[in-house]
Amino acid sequence: MSSSGQNVDTSSSAHTSTPPLHIGEMDITWNHVVEKLVDGKKIICCLYCGKVSTGGGINRMKQHLAGKKGEIRPCQKVPLDVRYQMEQSIKEFVEKKRENLERHIVENLYGSHGVEMGDLDDYDEIEEI
Repeated sequence: MSSSGQNVDTSSSAHTSTPPLHIGEMDITWNHVVEKLVDGKKIICCLYCGKVSTGGGINRMKQHLAGKKGEIRPCQKVPLDVRYQMEQSIKEFVEKKRENLERHIVENLYGSHGVEMGDLDDYDEIEEI
């Protein structure tokens, strides 16, 4: 199992709180979780319920905060406005991923320049055999 059912006291001095250890652009989810190093392992803790995720990264915690069932238990203490923000962020991510996939398919089918409408004129009359 990639995420633990444990809760961690986010104020404990036994753990080292660090800035996010991720690379890339800032995700709004980081405003609602804390990333820590515990025994040399990176964990992410929900600031509302203390849920600990040891795998799946920020996207798994976004699912937790959005209340999505599946890979992680939904947060029962997240404010409704934060839940809504996470749901919208997931929708935007899925839409962007879909658009990238569609673009990739078109580029692979027709080359990186796509299809020009003039190219299709050559195929107006197709004979059945």
